[in-house]
Amino acid sequence: MTSAAPIAHFVLLTCLFVCAGVVRADEPGKAKSDVPASVLERYDRNKDGKLGDEEKAKWEADKAARREKEKARRAEMLEKYDANKDGKLSEEEKAAVKLEWQRERTEKDAEKMKERSAREKAERQAAAQVSGKTGGPGAEGYDSGAKDKTLSEKMAGESPAMMME
Repeated sequence: MTSAAPIAHFVLLTCLFVCAGVVRADEPGKAKSDVPASVLERYDRNKDGKLGDEEKAKWEADKAARREKEKARRAEMLEKYDANKDGKLSEEEKAAVKLEWQRERTEKDAEKMKERSAREKAERQAAAQVSGKTGGPGAEGYDSGAKDKTLSEKMAGESPAMMME
């Protein structure tokens, strides 16, 4: 008798969840759509919750264009990386692709870092010019003969009484 009760509860709860799902799906005001929400968000121009003929045509055209682009990309990859020309990439060929992509990514990252470094240097120089301190030889106000004294050199000339003040 104790084993039948949990089964009955399970069946009852399952029926309730299924019925609740059916009722929720049939609620008025909620448009049913045969397309994903992300597609509706992008292509449903009049925001009526469904795709009209023009909207569907645009979606289908974009899907076809993506398929063609992917097909061309695959053909290009096979042409470039299929060393044995068997129409597919072996594990070694895939490893070569991955290695080249990593190399290209590293080069792009290095270029971005160079650009960022140059931009930051220019910003520092501009900020220094605004404040009047460029801090470099040949800059206005730069004294090439002057040396900064270290703390010990500054303190060497002072008496102990002066340091206590």
